[in-house]
Amino acid sequence: MDLSLDNQGGFFPVRHGIAPTQSNPTPISRLSDSIAQQLGMDIVCGLYAVGEALPTEHTLAAQWNVSRTAVREGLAILLGKGLIEARKKAGTLVTQRARWHLLDSQVLFWMRLADPDETYIRSLFELRLTIEPQAAGLAARRRTDQDLIRLQKAFDIMSDDRRTEETARRAEIQFHRALMAAAGNPMLLPLADSIEAAVVWANSYKTRRNISVRTSLDEHRMILDAVFRHDDAQARWGTETLIRSTLALTSPRPAPSAARGTADARIACHA
Repeated sequence: MDLSLDNQGGFFPVRHGIAPTQSNPTPISRLSDSIAQQLGMDIVCGLYAVGEALPTEHTLAAQWNVSRTAVREGLAILLGKGLIEARKKAGTLVTQRARWHLLDSQVLFWMRLADPDETYIRSLFELRLTIEPQAAGLAARRRTDQDLIRLQKAFDIMSDDRRTEETARRAEIQFHRALMAAAGNPMLLPLADSIEAAVVWANSYKTRRNISVRTSLDEHRMILDAVFRHDDAQARWGTETLIRSTLALTSPRPAPSAARGTADARIACHA
């Protein structure tokens, strides 16, 4: 099942390859978000190759029973994220990955659903190793009582074995977001989505292999204690230890067979 954005930034399900239609009146802004997401996921999944032209506005509008205006606005979203470019006489082409805005929250979301390859996963963890330990050190020095309350609450939910694994996974994401926020540097906040992407992927991997998110409780407790005690060095060391142990535990899934058809690839990508 695919996911489409609602006006509040949440998601609602749509059938594979089907954007919302005019049969159920939907604001153009919502339609364009949904179209951008569908095409964006198709691009990051590789269903459209680099340099390949997307279907024309007319074709997409007819395929999804939407206006060309909605399609045009959806394409404009992808253009702004660097996934496509318009060339005279050539149409709308998929760009090289080096031009994609990989730190954009929506692009990160699409990449997470697109069965990311080893290079992408390692790049996420390298970014996390570069940024998060230093952010944890800043958090230890600068955290407020409110920051500590948020971290403690997230940790308590993670460690409560009466809670479901899904709840614990969500709490872990909140723990790392709270840690980034506690650093007190607004320039770090846009990177929180990248940190979250690495955490979500690792948790997805653990889920598929029946590994509990609670296996990392000791490392999280170490970070929490260090932040509580204003211990900069211990917070940095604990965070790096957590990231490296998670990276050692996880490994990317094998790439889908090239023999699979486009329809199968779309289902695997959007599952």
